[in-house]
Formats: sequence, structure tokens, C-alpha cells
Amino acid sequence: HGWCLSVFDHITSNTALVLPVVELVSLGRRRRGSDVRVLVDGAHAVGTLPLDMGQIDADFYVGNMHKWLCNPKGCAFLAVRSAELCRETRPLVISHGFGSGFTSEFVWSGLRDYGPFLTVAATLSFWESQGPERIRKYIVELVEWAVKLLRDAWQTGRLAEDPELQGCAMALVELPAWASVGRGDTPSFEAAQALQTLLHERHRIEVPVKHIAGKLYVRLSAHIYNERRDYEVLRDAVLGLAGSKRLDDPSSKSKL
Repeated sequence: HGWCLSVFDHITSNTALVLPVVELVSLGRRRRGSDVRVLVDGAHAVGTLPLDMGQIDADFYVGNMHKWLCNPKGCAFLAVRSAELCRETRPLVISHGFGSGFTSEFVWSGLRDYGPFLTVAATLSFWESQGPERIRKYIVELVEWAVKLLRDAWQTGRLAEDPELQGCAMALVELPAWASVGRGDTPSFEAAQALQTLLHERHRIEVPVKHIAGKLYVRLSAHIYNERRDYEVLRDAVLGLAGSKRLDDPSSKSKL
């Protein structure tokens, strides 16, 4: 139809920032009358933030169910703002429902496994039994506790200090300068990969290590199966690097 698509993350994956999507959608709306549509990618928001599609008012909102909701993989949703826009929206895979309306066109697309979709009711039932607000409160408070723990221990900072950009189940904490291992003293993408591998193989810790604006960060995550001890183990593992041999030292490789 000749319109442009603006795409915004609700929560950024690489930097764990909560973006002001209502304001961003409003900016897009100023040109929406002619050629701009707005899509919000809520991959990390579903389950970690309260969602009100009417308040967000994006033309399209997409999210998956397997990340924070813990549904089996292969299940996602697409929310479209209006019936008129539904009539303009087509799936990339054309199958038996072609020409039969929005739902029919999207529901049947080749040899899709419908198993993950059939588990959604059970997943939502679990969330309702535990209380969505109770779950979100636990994981956000645990992340904030872990941020303070690591900042105090490592004497570093947080990627985003603005509270408006916080409040989800993830956060980035800067690593100490001496934690750059395996690729020389300069923080780099390769150094981040080396450190992430070391933490996994030597300490059995799975945590993304990010190289952003010349610094290394760990991207913390929390869910109901995590506890404070998990982050204390990470704290101690990184502190232990201060006196350990580097990954690029041949004598250290046999000890991994």
C-alpha cells in the first residue's frame, strides 16, 4: 500500500532499556495519516511489564510467549490496531486461508506445529495462580538487588541510571576494567565473548557479556526460579578474575 513502517523495541535486548513506547507511537502518529505505520516489538515485555494495547495504541504489536511467560517455543502473537488495518495485513506464507480474512490467512501456514499454541491456556493459568503482579514484583526487585550487589562489589556503574528506562527483568552492570580477558587489555566484542565463555565453562554461569561504547557489561536477568545466591556466585567469579591467569596465556587453557 506504499506506507513506511517504523519499528521500536519495547525493551531493548542488547541494552535492557525500557523505551517510552507510548511517546514513540505518538510521534509516529503525527505522520500516520499519510504513509507511516508503527510496530512495537515486545519480545522482552510480555510477562515483565503490564501491557495495555489500547494505551500503547501501536498499529502493530508483536510479542512471543516463550521468553518471560515460559511457554514452549514457537508461539507468538500479533495485535493489530483496527479492523481496517487487518484487511491490509497479509502473512508472508500464503496457504489455504488466502482471501478468507485476517484470522484464516494467519492461522494456517503450511506444516506449522500447533503444540505451543495449545499450551498457552495452561501457561496463563499458572501465571494467574501465582499472580502476574506478584511475579513481576519479585523479578524486578531481584534484579535491582543484584545490580546494587555487583556495583558495590565491582565499584562500577549501571548502563542506564535513568529510572524511566529501568523496571524490567534485565539490567546491564559494568564489569571492572581488569575483567577484559583473552584479547588484550582493550574491551572489545572478542573480549566479551571470551569472558562469557570463561564464566560458562569454568563457573557454569550463563550470562550475556556485552561490549557497548568501549566498555564490558553483564546483562543480568531474573525470574521466579532465581535467587540471590545466583548473583553472589557471579560476583565472586568476576572478583576471582583479578588474580587469575589470562585466557590468552597458554598455561591457563588446560585448566578450563
